[in-house]
Amino acid sequence: MLTQVASDKKSWFTHYNTQGFTFEAVKALVNFAFTGRELKIIITHSPDGRVASVRILKKLGMQQIPRDGNLLKWELKLESRQL
Repeated sequence: MLTQVASDKKSWFTHYNTQGFTFEAVKALVNFAFTGRELKIIITHSPDGRVASVRILKKLGMQQIPRDGNLLKWELKLESRQL
């Protein structure tokens, strides 16, 4: 059963926080994206101040590149990935 808590107009599934599910899901998505495709780079954005999101992006081996407004911008190149 999922435990959903509303806080500042956001929903959180607190029961599953800090268990690594998001990292594993994004890691699988990155592996899928780079497998058997011509994809050479993944670029993503994350809001400034989202510590958990930044931690996941760093753990995936993404490198921070110049910002896009108030968003942090990240990239992962096929040849530099660590997964």
